[in-house]
Amino acid sequence: SGQCGNDTSYTIEDEDIILNSYAPTGYSFVRWYDKETKETVTKIEQGSTGTRILCLEKTPINVTITLDYRGAPGFTNSIVTAVYGSEIKLPKEAQLGSYGKVKWEDAQGNIIPYETQKSQLLSDVTYYALWEADVKLYGIWNTASGDTLQGSVRVAYGKNFYIPPCSLPGYTFKGWTISGTTLITNSAGYSLQPFSLTTDFKLYAKGEARSYAVTLDPQGGSGGTREAHADFGGWIGNSASVEKRI
Repeated sequence: SGQCGNDTSYTIEDEDIILNSYAPTGYSFVRWYDKETKETVTKIEQGSTGTRILCLEKTPINVTITLDYRGAPGFTNSIVTAVYGSEIKLPKEAQLGSYGKVKWEDAQGNIIPYETQKSQLLSDVTYYALWEADVKLYGIWNTASGDTLQGSVRVAYGKNFYIPPCSLPGYTFKGWTISGTTLITNSAGYSLQPFSLTTDFKLYAKGEARSYAVTLDPQGGSGGTREAHADFGGWIGNSASVEKRI
């Protein structure tokens, strides 16, 4: 037909008509064949007469779906084959630590349903496991603020993340930590590596005590004016710095 890019009529005097290959979206062209004889037809030869009915043989496109578990412990990437127009089923029981039910997303972050009526994929693709959890944020480890909930943020396993910096009086924020030691964000709140906790979703602020200068004025007494330094929360010395490290 004209839709296929082929002539729909011919005369006995026409030169050979070479048939163009054609396949609708989601299919690959196999051949044209004569409806009556089932023989493959590649051209209408010059001198041909009579009506011929040509049929299209096509095959649905097969694509590969790679299921990427983002390096989660206990999981290995796997492959699913999808035939265009057929149903796709993605695993939904994959449990990781204390996370909720796994979801799947494509490279652009679009959520992919577990089951679809038809595959519309035309090329190979990768879907990524998406485990999400709400992480609780606390103040500075081993200080009073370390027992105070500062807020929470939703993160996903194996993905980079952002957590707003924490503002605490007397301290300069250095980043968010696991158990007050291992920094997992910089001072601006951006992750240093993908999120990797699987349980105990708690993070603590890392703070550096600010140092302040205190002028000691004897107000007429002996010894003259002196300057002492102390970190926030530390003791004030009369001639030297006294630091309290976090």
